Amino acid sequence: MIDNTATIIDDTPAFFYGTLMHPSILKHVLVDDGAHIHICGAILPGYSRRQVLEVSFPAIIPWPEAVRHFGNEETIPQEEQCVRGTLVYGLTDEDRELLDDFENGMYSRERVAVHALGPSQTLKEWADSPDSNIRLPNADVTMEDGLKVPSCEADTYVWCDSISQLSRQYWYEDYLKENLGRWI
Repeated sequence: MIDNTATIIDDTPAFFYGTLMHPSILKHVLVDDGAHIHICGAILPGYSRRQVLEVSFPAIIPWPEAVRHFGNEETIPQEEQCVRGTLVYGLTDEDRELLDDFENGMYSRERVAVHALGPSQTLKEWADSPDSNIRLPNADVTMEDGLKVPSCEADTYVWCDSISQLSRQYWYEDYLKENLGRWI
Protein backbone atom coordinates (compact mmCIF):
# COMPACT_ATOMS: atom_id res chain seq x y z
CA MET A 1 0.00 0.00 0.00
CA ILE A 2 1.26 3.51 -0.86
CA ASP A 3 1.39 6.07 1.94
CA ASN A 4 0.11 9.36 0.56
CA THR A 5 0.40 11.28 3.82
CA ALA A 6 2.80 14.18 3.86
CA THR A 7 5.09 14.73 6.80
CA ILE A 8 5.07 18.06 8.58
CA ILE A 9 7.63 18.30 11.34
CA ASP A 10 8.17 22.07 11.10
CA ASP A 11 4.94 23.98 10.51
CA THR A 12 6.64 27.38 10.20
CA PRO A 13 5.24 29.26 7.20
CA ALA A 14 7.54 30.45 4.42
CA PHE A 15 7.88 33.96 3.01
CA PHE A 16 8.46 34.23 -0.74
CA TYR A 17 9.40 37.46 -2.51
CA GLY A 18 10.40 36.47 -6.05
CA THR A 19 9.41 33.91 -8.64
CA LEU A 20 7.81 31.68 -5.98
CA MET A 21 5.16 34.36 -5.34
CA HIS A 22 3.46 33.29 -8.56
CA PRO A 23 1.10 30.35 -7.92
CA SER A 24 1.96 28.49 -11.14
CA ILE A 25 5.67 28.54 -10.36
CA LEU A 26 5.15 27.50 -6.74
CA LYS A 27 2.97 24.56 -7.83
CA HIS A 28 5.58 23.58 -10.43
CA VAL A 29 8.41 23.57 -7.85
CA LEU A 30 6.30 21.58 -5.38
CA VAL A 31 5.49 19.06 -8.14
CA ASP A 32 1.80 18.96 -7.22
CA ASP A 33 -1.32 21.10 -7.23
CA GLY A 34 -0.56 22.59 -3.80
CA ALA A 35 -4.01 21.67 -2.46
CA HIS A 36 -2.55 21.58 1.06
CA ILE A 37 -1.08 25.10 0.75
CA HIS A 38 -2.61 28.37 1.99
CA ILE A 39 -1.29 31.78 0.98
CA CYS A 40 -1.69 35.46 1.87
CA GLY A 41 0.19 38.67 1.23
CA ALA A 42 2.90 39.67 3.72
CA ILE A 43 5.57 42.27 4.47
CA LEU A 44 9.11 41.55 5.62
CA PRO A 45 10.66 44.60 7.34
CA GLY A 46 14.39 45.22 7.59
CA TYR A 47 15.33 43.73 4.21
CA SER A 48 15.76 45.09 0.69
CA ARG A 49 14.90 43.21 -2.52
CA ARG A 50 17.38 43.48 -5.39
CA GLN A 51 17.50 41.99 -8.86
CA VAL A 52 20.23 39.42 -9.39
CA LEU A 53 22.28 40.63 -12.36
CA GLU A 54 21.64 39.01 -15.76
CA VAL A 55 18.80 36.74 -14.55
CA SER A 56 15.07 37.12 -14.00
CA PHE A 57 14.91 36.53 -10.24
CA PRO A 58 15.58 38.62 -7.13
CA ALA A 59 17.40 38.31 -3.84
CA ILE A 60 16.89 39.92 -0.47
CA ILE A 61 19.60 41.24 1.79
CA PRO A 62 19.38 42.83 5.23
CA TRP A 63 18.64 46.56 5.04
CA PRO A 64 22.01 47.58 6.60
CA GLU A 65 23.82 45.68 3.81
CA ALA A 66 21.71 47.45 1.17
CA VAL A 67 22.65 50.82 2.66
CA ARG A 68 26.33 49.86 2.84
CA HIS A 69 26.48 48.64 -0.78
CA PHE A 70 23.88 50.71 -2.63
CA GLY A 71 23.83 54.13 -0.97
CA ASN A 72 22.87 55.88 2.21
CA GLU A 73 19.42 56.01 3.77
CA GLU A 74 18.65 59.31 2.03
CA THR A 75 19.29 57.91 -1.47
CA ILE A 76 17.38 54.64 -1.00
CA PRO A 77 13.61 55.13 -0.64
CA GLN A 78 12.18 54.18 2.75
CA GLU A 79 9.77 51.65 1.19
CA GLU A 80 12.81 49.62 0.15
CA GLN A 81 13.42 48.89 3.83
CA CYS A 82 10.59 46.36 3.55
CA VAL A 83 9.79 43.60 1.08
CA ARG A 84 6.29 42.64 -0.04
CA GLY A 85 5.70 39.00 -0.80
CA THR A 86 3.57 36.01 0.07
CA LEU A 87 3.31 34.01 3.27
CA VAL A 88 2.75 30.32 2.56
CA TYR A 89 1.30 27.93 5.14
CA GLY A 90 1.10 24.14 5.12
CA LEU A 91 4.43 23.22 3.57
CA THR A 92 5.47 19.64 4.16
CA ASP A 93 9.02 18.58 4.88
CA GLU A 94 9.16 17.22 1.33
CA ASP A 95 8.04 20.64 0.04
CA ARG A 96 10.86 22.30 1.99
CA GLU A 97 13.41 19.93 0.44
CA LEU A 98 12.14 20.78 -3.05
CA LEU A 99 12.30 24.50 -2.24
CA ASP A 100 15.84 24.19 -0.87
CA ASP A 101 16.89 22.44 -4.09
CA PHE A 102 15.18 25.15 -6.17
CA GLU A 103 17.12 27.88 -4.35
CA ASN A 104 20.32 26.10 -5.39
CA GLY A 105 22.85 27.23 -2.79
CA MET A 106 22.78 30.94 -3.64
CA TYR A 107 20.44 31.52 -0.71
CA SER A 108 20.31 30.39 2.89
CA ARG A 109 17.03 29.58 4.58
CA GLU A 110 16.64 31.88 7.57
CA ARG A 111 13.96 32.53 10.18
CA VAL A 112 12.54 36.08 10.00
CA ALA A 113 9.60 38.09 11.40
CA VAL A 114 6.92 38.96 8.82
CA HIS A 115 3.54 40.67 8.92
CA ALA A 116 0.64 38.73 7.35
CA LEU A 117 -1.64 41.14 5.50
CA GLY A 118 -4.92 39.29 5.64
CA PRO A 119 -6.66 35.98 5.86
CA SER A 120 -5.11 33.20 3.84
CA GLN A 121 -6.74 31.41 0.94
CA THR A 122 -5.88 28.13 -0.70
CA LEU A 123 -3.22 28.16 -3.36
CA LYS A 124 -5.84 26.87 -5.80
CA GLU A 125 -8.19 29.77 -4.98
CA TRP A 126 -5.39 32.27 -5.54
CA ALA A 127 -4.17 30.53 -8.72
CA ASP A 128 -7.72 30.59 -10.13
CA SER A 129 -8.10 34.30 -9.36
CA PRO A 130 -7.65 36.64 -12.34
CA ASP A 131 -5.58 38.88 -10.03
CA SER A 132 -2.88 36.23 -9.51
CA ASN A 133 -1.16 37.23 -12.77
CA ILE A 134 -1.09 40.95 -12.05
CA ARG A 135 -0.69 41.51 -8.31
CA LEU A 136 -0.02 39.95 -4.92
CA PRO A 137 -2.67 38.77 -2.47
CA ASN A 138 -3.83 41.58 -0.15
CA ALA A 139 -2.10 44.17 -2.36
CA ASP A 140 -4.60 46.80 -1.24
CA VAL A 141 -3.09 46.88 2.27
CA THR A 142 -0.65 49.78 2.55
CA MET A 143 2.89 49.24 3.79
CA GLU A 144 2.16 51.48 6.80
CA ASP A 145 -0.98 49.53 7.78
CA GLY A 146 0.68 46.18 7.14
CA LEU A 147 3.50 46.94 9.55
CA LYS A 148 0.94 47.59 12.32
CA VAL A 149 -0.22 43.97 12.16
CA PRO A 150 1.50 41.68 14.70
CA SER A 151 4.39 39.74 13.20
CA CYS A 152 4.89 35.99 13.01
CA GLU A 153 7.94 33.84 12.33
CA ALA A 154 8.56 32.52 8.83
CA ASP A 155 11.38 30.97 6.86
CA THR A 156 12.72 32.83 3.85
CA TYR A 157 15.66 32.57 1.49
CA VAL A 158 18.30 35.28 2.01
CA TRP A 159 21.04 35.93 -0.56
CA CYS A 160 24.36 34.43 0.58
CA ASP A 161 26.38 34.90 -2.62
CA SER A 162 28.40 37.99 -3.55
CA ILE A 163 26.63 41.35 -3.21
CA SER A 164 28.38 42.40 -6.43
CA GLN A 165 25.91 40.14 -8.28
CA LEU A 166 22.96 42.30 -7.18
CA SER A 167 21.49 45.28 -8.98
CA ARG A 168 18.62 47.75 -8.68
CA GLN A 169 15.37 47.34 -6.78
CA TYR A 170 13.32 44.43 -8.11
CA TRP A 171 9.67 45.11 -8.89
CA TYR A 172 7.18 42.24 -9.14
CA GLU A 173 4.99 44.12 -11.62
CA ASP A 174 7.95 44.43 -14.03
CA TYR A 175 8.68 40.74 -13.57
CA LEU A 176 5.10 39.81 -14.47
CA LYS A 177 5.27 41.89 -17.64
CA GLU A 178 8.81 41.06 -18.77
CA ASN A 179 9.85 37.66 -17.41
CA LEU A 180 6.91 35.52 -16.27
CA GLY A 181 6.69 33.79 -19.65
CA ARG A 182 10.18 32.34 -19.14
CA TRP A 183 9.05 30.51 -16.01
CA ILE A 184 5.59 29.13 -16.81
